[in-house]
Amino acid sequence: MYDPTQIVILVSVSLLTIILVVLGIQLFFILRDVKRILHRVENLTNTLEQFGVSLQGGYSEVVAFVMGVTKLFQIVELFGNRKKKSSASKES
Repeated sequence: MYDPTQIVILVSVSLLTIILVVLGIQLFFILRDVKRILHRVENLTNTLEQFGVSLQGGYSEVVAFVMGVTKLFQIVELFGNRKKKSSASKES
């Protein structure tokens, strides 16, 4: 009927087929998990990018406010100097 070598070849081919099918299924699950992880990483980077942009916008607003206050003090100082000069010239 079957020669012993044919039986050994048939069994080994069957075992290899089963092993490769199991490995293929496991590879599918691994790739699916990698896809989920990459999706989460993408969401995390988007969140961090939005946080950075909002932080940068807040920082620029603070800098603009400080610059405005500095200009206001310069204007007040300029008017103060003019009043002192006009008071000094009236006294002379």
